[in-house]
Amino acid sequence: MPEPTTSIKRRLALLSGLWLAAALLATGLLLAHLFKIHAEEGFDAELAGQIEELAALADLGANGRAHIPNPPADPRFGRAYSGWYWLVIDGGQESLRSRSLWDADIRLPLPLPEQAFSLRGPRGEPLRALARRLRLTETAPNSIFLVAGPQDRIDAATWDFASHLFLTFVLLGVGLIAAILLQITWGLRPLQRLRLALADIRAGRSKRLDGSFPFEISPLTDEVNELIEHNAKTVERARTHAGNLAHALKTPLAALMNEANALPGPEGRRLMTLAQEMNASITHHLKRARIAAAKGGLGERTELADTAARLIQAIGKLKADRPLKSTLEGVRGLWFLGERQDLEEMLGVLIENAFTWADRRVRVTLGHEGGRISVLIEDDGPGIPKERQAEMLERGKRLDESVPGSGLGLSIALDLAEAYGGALTLDKSPLGGLLVRLELPEAAID
Repeated sequence: MPEPTTSIKRRLALLSGLWLAAALLATGLLLAHLFKIHAEEGFDAELAGQIEELAALADLGANGRAHIPNPPADPRFGRAYSGWYWLVIDGGQESLRSRSLWDADIRLPLPLPEQAFSLRGPRGEPLRALARRLRLTETAPNSIFLVAGPQDRIDAATWDFASHLFLTFVLLGVGLIAAILLQITWGLRPLQRLRLALADIRAGRSKRLDGSFPFEISPLTDEVNELIEHNAKTVERARTHAGNLAHALKTPLAALMNEANALPGPEGRRLMTLAQEMNASITHHLKRARIAAAKGGLGERTELADTAARLIQAIGKLKADRPLKSTLEGVRGLWFLGERQDLEEMLGVLIENAFTWADRRVRVTLGHEGGRISVLIEDDGPGIPKERQAEMLERGKRLDESVPGSGLGLSIALDLAEAYGGALTLDKSPLGGLLVRLELPEAAID
């Protein structure tokens, strides 16, 4: 079975998370940029208002230059190197300056831009400045009024906004991711129900996918149900064909064996031997054909203890000519994940062998561990030497040729067990005879 790749839920969550992070990042950068533009526009409006105040305070002096007898009321222009400065330029030369410049100079770009621009202050600090050409009278020449303020004020406001925006977006992102995970979990819940329904079929609790599913999944459930029904019909047809073939071959073969039995001498014995080998081979291959068909079955389970008890009782009656004691021990309430006919086939062969070889006692013990059931069939007979135990599981091998049988029982039981993913092993029983351990998959209990 191939290993599962990344889950759909993880893929959707990762894709949504990446898209959300990119969207929030782009939105955050755009909002921070828009806020900076808004802050610059507000700062420029403040600079323009201060220029208007300077122009209102200015008079034209006797020398034809601007004169401001009373400085602006803003105390920042009177504090040295405060970051707020103003200049008045007449005839290309500085004529007035704010006290905040003290004895320092500002290098101005030439020509002066008509829009707000950046420059460096007396101490190298970044400033944002605005210059306007104004006439104090209709006949006076143009005077340039320039006001500059600290760029850090805009940067600090932008950074403060960006910090709050980042925290807000982090909280928003966490909430949206939680909502996305909830949406994905809820959206994929029908697939989880589908998985559990399939598990019920495999465990034998159900024979088809029942329940209502979204219309996107309904075609899949319909196809699966049709596939299960088709599989069941195919298995049944295979069994029917195997049975029909068995009947078609057994009748002429039985007639051939009767003819061989009627022939005297070596010819009759040789013909009987060939007929018996043909019968054993046909039986073996028909059993394997039915086993191969049984492997495809789904949704079947069989109660273990009742099946074993009925087989012990039935086989015990057939062996009533010998005083044997048989017991069924171990755990009750176990279920085999497979068809009753196959379980009866395996247990019947093994229990019959135990009754055939036992001296006085047969014991069957039921157990389970790790999702598998185990059936121990023991007897107190002669057992099988350890060096020949593997050989006895081969087709047609028999320990004692004087005992009737084809030698196919153990190999058929082994083939069936392996078809279901189980195992069959031989060992020495504490009773003194053979111990056969049969392990099979366990069906879940409702």
